[in-house]
Amino acid sequence: MKVCFVIPNFNFFKTHRADLIKELTAHYEMHVITDISLASKQEINEFSKQNIKIHHVQARNGSMSFKPYFQYFVSLKKEINSLNLDYIFYTTLEISFFGALLKNFINIKKSFFLVTGVGSTFYNNKFKYRIFRIFQKITFKICALRSNDLFIFQNNDDLNLFNSLGFAHKKNSMVIPGNGINNNRFSFFQRDFSQQPIFFFASKLLVSKGVEEYLEAARQLKKKNINAKFLIAGKYDRNESDPISARSYEALRNDDQINYLGELSYEQMSEALNNSTIFVLPSYGEGLPKVLLEAAATGLPLIATDVPGCRDCIENGKNGILIKPRDIQGLKNAMESLIFSHADTMLEYSKRSTLIVNSKYSLDVITKKYICLIDGGSSNFNYDMR
Repeated sequence: MKVCFVIPNFNFFKTHRADLIKELTAHYEMHVITDISLASKQEINEFSKQNIKIHHVQARNGSMSFKPYFQYFVSLKKEINSLNLDYIFYTTLEISFFGALLKNFINIKKSFFLVTGVGSTFYNNKFKYRIFRIFQKITFKICALRSNDLFIFQNNDDLNLFNSLGFAHKKNSMVIPGNGINNNRFSFFQRDFSQQPIFFFASKLLVSKGVEEYLEAARQLKKKNINAKFLIAGKYDRNESDPISARSYEALRNDDQINYLGELSYEQMSEALNNSTIFVLPSYGEGLPKVLLEAAATGLPLIATDVPGCRDCIENGKNGILIKPRDIQGLKNAMESLIFSHADTMLEYSKRSTLIVNSKYSLDVITKKYICLIDGGSSNFNYDMR
């Protein structure tokens, strides 16, 4: 059976889907369609040796004009038709939209639309975004009438949102929580919680990730002369939809109270997590934040916002603290609370974090759900995956 994942770019494939797809190669002929412009030949060859066939389609540029959308649509259609696939998974909301449009132009047994989060632009009320959402809704509603299309969400909040807005229906919607955390790469690491606490934030430097709130909370705690370290890692790209300002970025780079690590590779992340004692992600909303689950897998207590995706990773008061989004004071209080928590309490948080990931979000657990989905359909799943 030939199964394919359509993924925006090679780096996203490598960091978010590669481990899952490697596991699936034991059962299916696996293909990946992605933009490999920035990938090295060595990287491509390594995946080829692992029986993952990678095909290049140039990613759409950031423009909202018609031409780049049309060019991507034509290129994707041509590549899919050349592969004679059985099942195809479209990752991200935008790629799923292209997949829905392609339904009448390709011959495929079943299409799966993986909504990995709605993103900040989903709520943007600018005219061009409102028009785009209308096209999305019409296209997805047509797909919802077909029995061989299925929407897969990473959390129940997004599933319920899409159902309520008419983008999808419960009969063709389900939840698979994430892509699976590789326990060989991210495993429990024993920490000494009696030592100086080290806070770590890792994500793209976007406003919607809560970067500004984390930086301000850290600076306020430093003003109180609290003995703690504050680390932050992430890529800064002014072409993203909601980057922090250039002024904020320069202030971060020159801040002598917060250690900016820059953009970390996937290989560097596990070491950075092991060198920390508390992980923070005050995001405004997620599909299911992989970095939060990776942090939990290593045994980090968590602080995150009580929003879709993030709340699925935390049992409040058991492995971390949930706070309100955009709440600097609430974040500062949560950070201060963990600073002064007893080491035994922090160790219990740590063990609980790893237990949650191993029982619900591990690569083995998620791979079995995908195999069951491909081989037996969605009837084997409970819609509420919490």
